[in-house]
Amino acid sequence: VIQQFLSTCYYRVGQYHVAKDLRKALNSVSESLGTVSNEDRIFYLAIPPSRFSVVGEIVKEAGMSSTGYNRIVVEKPFGKDSESCRVLSEGLNER
Repeated sequence: VIQQFLSTCYYRVGQYHVAKDLRKALNSVSESLGTVSNEDRIFYLAIPPSRFSVVGEIVKEAGMSSTGYNRIVVEKPFGKDSESCRVLSEGLNER
């Protein structure tokens, strides 16, 4: 079961704040998968919190699946206090 799951996980290197790099990575994954009816996507962000909103916007523009669900997972820490957490949350929710 684990090997089956791992065969569907992909890691691509690129600049996280550059839309064309994200598109390139997603095209590579789509080519590997071939034609699928549901293309669920999970974006795991292990980036500085100050970049969450920018990268969230790029994911929205370049990476959202139209045939499946989309999730953004944010690696902790998510802000340094309640106020910064609220600001980050609002920034992602706007996307």
